[in-house]
Amino acid sequence: MTHSLWSNRWATGLAAGLVLGLLAVCPVPVSAQKAPPDAAKLEAAKELMAAQGGMEQARKGLDQSRKAMIAEVRRTSPEEAEGFAKFMDTYVGSSNPKVTAFFEKVIAATTTFYAERCTIEEMKAMTAFLKTPAGKKFIELAPEAAAGIAPHFIEFQKGLIADVQAAAQRGEFKKQ
Repeated sequence: MTHSLWSNRWATGLAAGLVLGLLAVCPVPVSAQKAPPDAAKLEAAKELMAAQGGMEQARKGLDQSRKAMIAEVRRTSPEEAEGFAKFMDTYVGSSNPKVTAFFEKVIAATTTFYAERCTIEEMKAMTAFLKTPAGKKFIELAPEAAAGIAPHFIEFQKGLIADVQAAAQRGEFKKQ
């Protein structure tokens, strides 16, 4: 039996795939510091983001996730694969202003993240590494690595969601 493409499973998988594609480029800020970073730190963080590939790298990560999701739909719901592929090709295409705006926000948040948590010297060292052959290789492989772990993340997340739903049904989250 095939599952509907728009079931919770696919909504979860789509979200996880997109997030993992972006994680290849940008860390997730877990908490923000109160004081905004100074201009010199922001400039060093912008240089670090540029060395990471910025918007181009974010698009590569999203493209890897798109390809992985399309392959998964072809495997599990072949009757929906063509329509899903067309939708994804259009939605994540470079002409979608929603995607561009999202990437700009993520890159700005990541720039601030580094500026708040790293010294200028640390960011310069990271930038210098990313400009070496080893650093360039790291950048090149990051989207592919994220796409490679996406199926494992999705499987874990599906299990977690099922376990949370079962616990909620048993009333485990209710205040005693």
